Amino acid sequence: MTGYELYSDLGLSGDYSLIYNGASNSNTLSYTHTNLTPGLKYSYYVKVLNFNGPSAVSTSASKSACTAPQSFTSVAVSAVSSAHVLLTWSPPTSNGGCSIESYSVSQDNGANGAFSVLASSLGPSTFSYNITSGITSTTTYRFKVIATNDIGSTEGNIVQTIIADVPDTPTAAPTMTIDGTDRTSLKVTMAQITGTGGSAIQSYHL
Repeated sequence: MTGYELYSDLGLSGDYSLIYNGASNSNTLSYTHTNLTPGLKYSYYVKVLNFNGPSAVSTSASKSACTAPQSFTSVAVSAVSSAHVLLTWSPPTSNGGCSIESYSVSQDNGANGAFSVLASSLGPSTFSYNITSGITSTTTYRFKVIATNDIGSTEGNIVQTIIADVPDTPTAAPTMTIDGTDRTSLKVTMAQITGTGGSAIQSYHL
């Protein structure tokens, strides 16, 4: 064996052209193809050379001229109850020069542990995911979304929420008292509720 020849379709999905002739460089096993057009997918195959001539062509391999998608911060918990979590997101501002191929959604174990993949091949036009299993009421979970193109993957921001329903509706009207020395103000007292929905009450709005 005396070397290799590398051929490419030059991103045109047509005939292949010789881009590297390594006839006398049998130890050279890589070649950097420069001046590519961003967004195009380039295909390559190899021939092996010896003194009797070239081999048949190898199986081809393809890769797009781009970078991984830009990181994104649009992941949000849009709805939550004791039985489900709805995640939503928007596509990255930059797809790296190649179309987004898929999204994946991961969830931790509810104890700040490792993430596990819930869905790995959501379509490029999918921007929400409803989680209805693998969650326990009153537990706090973290979630993340990953965008993938032909080159690589990028994580969005991590969000977290406690699995709980909204509080019960107050059953008692607020009570009001007037300070005997100040006729310009009212003290309004709200009845404490017992049904928290599974999560501690953070505040009351009047």
